[in-house]
Amino acid sequence: MFEDARFYRDLGFSELPLYGKLPAILEWKHLTKRRPTEEELVLWFRKTRHNIGIICGRISRIAVLDADSQELAERLLRELPETPMMTKTAKGLHFFYRLKDGQHVPPRVRVNRMMLDVRGEASYVVAAPSIHPDTGKPYERLGSWDLKSVPFFSPSWVETAAPNPAVSPRTVRNPLSYIKTIRALQGSGGSNATFRVACILRDAGFSEAEALAAMIEWNHTNAEPKWTVKELLHKVQDAFSKPPAKGEKR
Repeated sequence: MFEDARFYRDLGFSELPLYGKLPAILEWKHLTKRRPTEEELVLWFRKTRHNIGIICGRISRIAVLDADSQELAERLLRELPETPMMTKTAKGLHFFYRLKDGQHVPPRVRVNRMMLDVRGEASYVVAAPSIHPDTGKPYERLGSWDLKSVPFFSPSWVETAAPNPAVSPRTVRNPLSYIKTIRALQGSGGSNATFRVACILRDAGFSEAEALAAMIEWNHTNAEPKWTVKELLHKVQDAFSKPPAKGEKR
């Protein structure tokens, strides 16, 4: 795992250690501004052997399209510019593309309600040879991983890959931006507001792990007092155990 972490570092990528798919360090956003040191890589991947997360966006100059089904992955292989930098996941493929200097790509989850995520600024993907926490199988690199041959990313590809369907009245187009408008204040319905955030992420197609990661970031700026990670996990698990009520409003 350590040698693979060094391989990604040598490509210019920033990384973080993962427990399964979740960050193994609570504070990791500083790694969107700087790459980890050799000492950090040794600590994370040689001494403790965590899974590897590659941070996308401007720090690594990459964006990743995450196709979470085999059918969609095969369609993207036919329709999008060919990239020699891909990862085989438990259900589909990660397609890596380069970013131009200063290019900002916001992350998107379940684009147009398809099994397609865009991993952009301040988001990450699980990298090979990490072990999938559910299947126990390793992620696998595909292609030559010749960075110079990787096409530059165009946002228009996303709409081509995931045509916009009829929009449901319950759809939130950008859930990560939407939840930033929700405050959780003690004595003012803070618990209900936090549960509402978990439900919004659930309805937007986030997995439990992705919802927890998003809520940890939201918690830093929008909750007073701050929730513990254990408390946030309980909110997420509670939300995911209850399907949305018919006609539920946000």
